[in-house]
Amino acid sequence: QDKMTESVTWEPTSDLEEILSRLKIDYEDRSYFITGSIDEGIYTSDCTFEDPTVKFCGLDLWKRNLQLLVPLLVQPKIELLSCSPLEISSLKSDLNAYGRIIENKIVCEWRLTCGLKLPWGPVIDIMGETEYDLIRDETGMLKICYHLERWNISGLEALLMVVRPLEKYPKDAN
Repeated sequence: QDKMTESVTWEPTSDLEEILSRLKIDYEDRSYFITGSIDEGIYTSDCTFEDPTVKFCGLDLWKRNLQLLVPLLVQPKIELLSCSPLEISSLKSDLNAYGRIIENKIVCEWRLTCGLKLPWGPVIDIMGETEYDLIRDETGMLKICYHLERWNISGLEALLMVVRPLEKYPKDAN
């Protein structure tokens, strides 16, 4: 839980390869999905976060939401499987839902596994990908403005994993 407060704000960058490298660090070194320890320097403050169950705006709100979730996780693990820029030929003219011009996109594939601290000990095991939309801010720096998760299961199937577990984490697990 101490990692929750360890968000890092490196200097903004205009280099796509540096954004890619910093995202990999967020996954591999900080496990940001399950700790909340995120490189805030590569996100807009009003970044939109979306997964199959919820959508909201704001980096601070994302961190608050994760603070509520982290204490419920048992042996959480996020495994980064791949992370690379998306090849899109007409990217310069691509507008996202908020009318922002998307300069670049990055897609990271991952696997999330954990138990939940609930009496019946459900197990979560989800394969997914996160697509990151990058814009240039007013200073010319690249920033993630949209964080879209896609899972190998629906939001309903994820909810069913929680309420009707097929497996159970050991009671003595942290």
